[in-house]
Amino acid sequence: MMKLLRALVALTLVSGVSLPNAYPFAISMPTQGSAEAAIEILNKGGNATDAMVAGAFALNVTQPYNMGLGGGGFYLAHAGGKTYFWNSREMAPASASEKMFLDKDGKPINYYPERVTGPNPVGVPGTVAGLWAAHRKLGKLPWKMLLAPAIRLAHDGFPITSHFADILEEEWPRISKFPTTAAIFGDGEGGHLRVGRMLRQPLLAKTLETIANGGGEAFYHGELATSWLAEAARFGVKIDQADLDHYRVATPLPIEFKMFGLRALISAPPSAGGIMVAGSLRFLEHYYRLHDVPAADSATRVIVTTETLRYFQNLRNDTIADPPAGTLDPQTYLGSTEEKKAWVVIEKNITDHRDRIETRVTTQPRPTVRVLAANGAALHDTSSEGAHSHTAHMSILDDAGMSVAYTSTIEQWFGSGIAVAKHGFLLNNELSDFTAEAGKPNSPAAGKRPRSNMSPMLLFEGTKPVGVLGCAGGGRIPTVLVELLENYYIHKMTLREAMAFPRFHPNEGKLELDPSYPTSLPAKLHDAGYDVASEKVGATPHALMRRTAADAWEVAAEPRADGMALTVDRAKRGK
Repeated sequence: MMKLLRALVALTLVSGVSLPNAYPFAISMPTQGSAEAAIEILNKGGNATDAMVAGAFALNVTQPYNMGLGGGGFYLAHAGGKTYFWNSREMAPASASEKMFLDKDGKPINYYPERVTGPNPVGVPGTVAGLWAAHRKLGKLPWKMLLAPAIRLAHDGFPITSHFADILEEEWPRISKFPTTAAIFGDGEGGHLRVGRMLRQPLLAKTLETIANGGGEAFYHGELATSWLAEAARFGVKIDQADLDHYRVATPLPIEFKMFGLRALISAPPSAGGIMVAGSLRFLEHYYRLHDVPAADSATRVIVTTETLRYFQNLRNDTIADPPAGTLDPQTYLGSTEEKKAWVVIEKNITDHRDRIETRVTTQPRPTVRVLAANGAALHDTSSEGAHSHTAHMSILDDAGMSVAYTSTIEQWFGSGIAVAKHGFLLNNELSDFTAEAGKPNSPAAGKRPRSNMSPMLLFEGTKPVGVLGCAGGGRIPTVLVELLENYYIHKMTLREAMAFPRFHPNEGKLELDPSYPTSLPAKLHDAGYDVASEKVGATPHALMRRTAADAWEVAAEPRADGMALTVDRAKRGK
C-alpha cells in the first residue's frame, strides 16, 4: 500500500487530477500524515466519515498550530440522500461576560497578542464531541481503530517542515511564555524546533489513547476530563466540569441556496459563510447575466468582486451571531426582496468605482493561466501559505458517494498558547472571535458560540454531488471560496487553475492584492478609489469538484502550501 501511496503522491501532490465518473475515493488534505491516516482507514474498509475522523486526529499531530483536541469545527456531510451538519464550535464557559475583552476604561483590549493569548479567550472545546457525534451517526469502523494512525504518528514523530518552523518563529515570543508549550515545541536550548528536527508528542499520544479506549465522552467526563481541567486551571483557565457537562454539539440545518444551476449547502450560523459566500456568488451570477465577463485579472473583475464581498462583509459584521443573538437568518434572506435590494446597492457601488477609471471590458470565458510549476502553482511563489492562514480544512468523497467537508480550528496559530500539562494538547483562544464591544449581536455571553468564518460546502446537481470543498484562512475563508468558485464557474477555469489564480481581499479599508497580478493593476485600482496593499492572501482551500454530474471529477489542494489531493482506485482498497 505504501508503494501505491507514494506513487499517487508523486503524481498528485498539491495538484489537480481528473477522475472518471461515479465515485472514486478522493481526498484533499493539509498534510501527508493526515492523508496517510485517511488512506489507511479506507484500506480497512472504512467510509468517508471514518477516514475524516482518522485524518482529523492525525492532523492534530502534524498541524497542532491550526486545530486539535482543544478546538472546534463545522462538519458537513451527505450520505444516503440525507444531509448532516454538526456544529462543534467552542462555547463560552459560565465565567464569560460581555465585558471580558474590555480594559478598565471600557476600551477593547489590543487584539494581538494581548486578547488572543492566555486563559481569558479559552472556550469549551468541541472538536472531540463533534467527531464523536459524526462517527456515531455515519461511521462504519470501530472508533478505536480510527485513532490508531494519530497515536502512532504522535509516538513516532515526524520532521518539522519549513512552514511549521516559520510559524514557530513568528509565534515563539508569544507561546514560549508558557513552559508546557515551550517543552513540546522547543529545542531544549531556549529556542524552537527547526526544519528537519523530529517532533514527538508522547503526552498527546497518551491522551489520544484514552479517547480511543473511552470514546469521545472520555474527553468530557471521567479521569481525563478531571485531569486536563485541573492542569488548565493552573494557567487561570476558567472552565470547570459544569461547563463540560453543559457542552452540546449543535445540529442546525445547513444553509441551502441555488447558484449556477446547482444546489449548494454551507455551514449555518454562527458561521458567517452562509451569508458571505452564498450572497456573493448569487450576486455575481446575477451580475454577469447582464454584463460581459471581464478578464479574470482585470480591474473590472476585481472591482465587481470586491464591492460584492465588501457589502456582505458589512452585513455579516452587523447581523450574524450565534442564534438566537443574530439579527439576520441567511436562509430567509437568500431569495428575499431584501437580497434583491442589496443587488441594486452593490451594482451602484460597482458603477461608482468603475466610473473613476477607463476600463475596456472584454469577454474572456476561459482565461489563460501561466502555470509555473508542475504542482499547479500559477503566478505565485509556492514557498509559503502566506499570513493569516489559521484553521484547517479537509474534503473527502468515498466510493459510495458519501461526501464530507470538515473545517476545524483553535483560532490563532497555537491557539491561546497554552498547552495542557500531562496531556500535550493546545487550548483554543476562540472567544477572541467575539466582538469586544458590549451590546452587539456577537458580543460575549456565557453559553454562546463566537461567530466564525469557517465555511465547509457541498454542491449537488439534482441528487448527485458535484463539489466537496472548504478552506482554511480565518477571515479570508469566504473571500477565497467566492473567488475560487467564481473562477471555476464564471471564468471557466479548471479546478487547478481556479485554485492557483492570484487573489485579492478587502480588509478594513484596504484592498489586499496579490503581487503577481499585472503590474498595471494596482494603479488602476488606486484610481478607482482603493487603498491597495501588495500582499499574498494566505488561505488553503481543498476541493473535489466536477462541473456537472456528467463530467469527470477534479481534485486539488492549495498549491501554495503543503497539501495533498489524491485518489485511491477502489480495486486497490483492502478487503
